[in-house]
Amino acid sequence: MSYKVFARKWRPHSFSDFVGQKHALQGLMYSLDNDKLHHAYLFSGTRGVGKTTLARILSACFSCEKGVSSNPCGKCNNCIEIREGNFIDLVEIDAASQTKVEDTRDLLDTTAYAPTNGRFRIYLIDEVHMLSRHSFNAMLKTLEEPPAHVKFLLATTDPQKLPVTVLSRCLQFHLRHLSVDEIEEKLTQILNSEKIEFTKSALQLVVKSAKGSLRDALSLLEQAIASGAGKLSDVATSSLLGLANSVDIQNAMSALIANKIEDLLQFSKTLEIKNIDYQYVVDELANLLYRMALYKQYPKVQVSDESNEKVAELASGLSKEEIQLWYQMCITAKKDIAAAPLPKIGFEMLLLRLIAFCPFVNSQDNVYPQVNKTVSLQKKKITNSNDQISTKAVDLNKVEKAPEISTNQQSSVPIKADQPDTAVITQHSNLPKADSFHAAANVQVATVSNSKFHELQLDATAWQRVVESLNVSGMESFVLFNCGFSKKEGVSIYLSLDESYKNLLSEEISKVLLEKLRKHFYDQNLKLDISFKKIVPTTPAEHKQKALNTKQQQLLLELKNDSNVKKIMQEFGARLDETSI
Repeated sequence: MSYKVFARKWRPHSFSDFVGQKHALQGLMYSLDNDKLHHAYLFSGTRGVGKTTLARILSACFSCEKGVSSNPCGKCNNCIEIREGNFIDLVEIDAASQTKVEDTRDLLDTTAYAPTNGRFRIYLIDEVHMLSRHSFNAMLKTLEEPPAHVKFLLATTDPQKLPVTVLSRCLQFHLRHLSVDEIEEKLTQILNSEKIEFTKSALQLVVKSAKGSLRDALSLLEQAIASGAGKLSDVATSSLLGLANSVDIQNAMSALIANKIEDLLQFSKTLEIKNIDYQYVVDELANLLYRMALYKQYPKVQVSDESNEKVAELASGLSKEEIQLWYQMCITAKKDIAAAPLPKIGFEMLLLRLIAFCPFVNSQDNVYPQVNKTVSLQKKKITNSNDQISTKAVDLNKVEKAPEISTNQQSSVPIKADQPDTAVITQHSNLPKADSFHAAANVQVATVSNSKFHELQLDATAWQRVVESLNVSGMESFVLFNCGFSKKEGVSIYLSLDESYKNLLSEEISKVLLEKLRKHFYDQNLKLDISFKKIVPTTPAEHKQKALNTKQQQLLLELKNDSNVKKIMQEFGARLDETSI
């Protein structure tokens, strides 16, 4: 007997053997068991997910000698002939090779003939989207009202190319990508039945490379077995697919956490020798970081069947924040590798970048003795230097007058409105430069937490700058810019809005504006009062328009005084279109 490839040998012949696609099987089985048969079925989905196979199983359900049901016997002549591809009443057509309208018309002419052995004459048209526009038009009438003995089974990988008139005449089932677990379970069953030795890590490489396609997985499985001389081994599979196995990825992660640069460079060299795709390795590092983050957040979750202990061990070497940082760096590095002079250089730069952000918080003393010692010294320096740091008040809102705040109970200097929205720090000369960032962060938090909004003095000019600095858009921005500043008393800000805009101010907009102002002034006790008046003070929108008009007049004056513009106007009788400025 001639050899059959796995994709044909292990093709399912019943719904019970079909892998995945439960949503489609449920609808088909219900219609078959309740004798509610449609005249046209459309199966769509990517390659290798079972479109043609499902159509053939449906043909067997229609034609089984024991009756129409969702469970054909598989033993009668009709079922056997359908399985072997010899059933006379099942007409399979490759639309990619028969795209002409003449081919379609010849096919439709045969629909008038009654079936020979089965109940129905079934037309299975594969890659139906390849038919020409005229071919679709020719079959529309027959597809809508076919003879009672005719069934159409259509399969396509691109349903968007089908005319809407065809889609509306069919019962459509979209087949999704198969999950990793579904493909792995099926391949394991096949390997055990074929009595082929395999390793789970090698099998997972095959499953990942299939990308949701069972047929691709079966083809890759046969290639890997042939490369391994009848076995599915890690070395042969990794070499064939150009991928690194999970053990290598975990070892690389361990080297990153332990700051072992030599091991990482050797790992990169091994990838180059084996011609393994660097982008794939980065994806696997990101995937491992995802599992580590999941375990770190939810330790009881089974992140991986075979490597729970290893993932837990790796996760213990990093904090939650560091895992998130490394994950983001891996995702970003995919673009860097593509833009690097060589993929190897881009990959090694990623490794060096990850090491530059090596863990400090959760690392063990025996792994990072020098780092821990350095961190301890730096912390000591910061502690000793905190007594020598004096801070001045922080004007976060560019107001005329700021409250006097000091972390060391020293006298502070009021900040004028034109000063930047940053904390002004008077740093002692003995403070180490390396620690200035940490000191600044501590001072800023202390200053903000001690801010006293009710002591701030706010006028129309300061309010103009506050409005322009707030991050608002849409209707909230329109309302805010058209509110005139009336006064500020204690923690309350009073605004006036023209009565003509009364319908624009809703409770939701008021809440959004109040929340924005509270965040801006760092005071949750802040209150906002908006009243409606016929005459309102100058609004930020009017002030902005006035500034714009002034600038426009200046530009217009400059253009009129420009010698080149004057010359053009004199020689060509041109005039200056002031509305275009």
